[in-house]
Amino acid sequence: MNHKLITGIILLLIFIVCIGIGVYIFKINELSNTKIEHIAEIAQEKVTDECVKEAEEIAEVNSIEKKVSPNAIFIMKKEFKKCGHSTKKYEPAPPYAVNLTEGELKKMYENWEIESFSNNEVVMKKIEDGICGEHFVLRDAEGQIVIYQLDEDNNEKLLKRTGIIVRYLPDEDKSNIEKGIFVNGNEALNRLLENYE
Repeated sequence: MNHKLITGIILLLIFIVCIGIGVYIFKINELSNTKIEHIAEIAQEKVTDECVKEAEEIAEVNSIEKKVSPNAIFIMKKEFKKCGHSTKKYEPAPPYAVNLTEGELKKMYENWEIESFSNNEVVMKKIEDGICGEHFVLRDAEGQIVIYQLDEDNNEKLLKRTGIIVRYLPDEDKSNIEKGIFVNGNEALNRLLENYE
């Protein structure tokens, strides 16, 4: 008899557990269907004009708020009216310019035009009335090549003694240096000096 009683109790417990699991699954399905219906209702609601305007304003502010990063490069272009040449310098962003917006940078560099602005690179241009300062003449002075810098009125100012001895150069180069070799630009000057060295 004990054996039949224990078997009956076990079967009763299994039956109760099965009913509990069935009720639990039914409640989960019902809750899940309710959530899906609620999400579908939200998705069908129209976005108001006010929300759209607010989102556009936020996007506009985010697109305008580009700022100079600490690793940014400044490209400074200068165009010179008198000689027609231009120069370009690549410089790291000065510490005072870090985290400035384009508008703030325009105020700081009033005489410059900002050609392009991004977080990592700022290109600025300025037009100057004079000459670029990269006009040179090479001459023979005391047996060596000397570099003179020319000003706006073609006045020569001693810039550098090169130490390159003229007498070891070919006759054509000696003759040119005696007349004076005019050079425009630092790169052209450096190439010419390399040839003579």
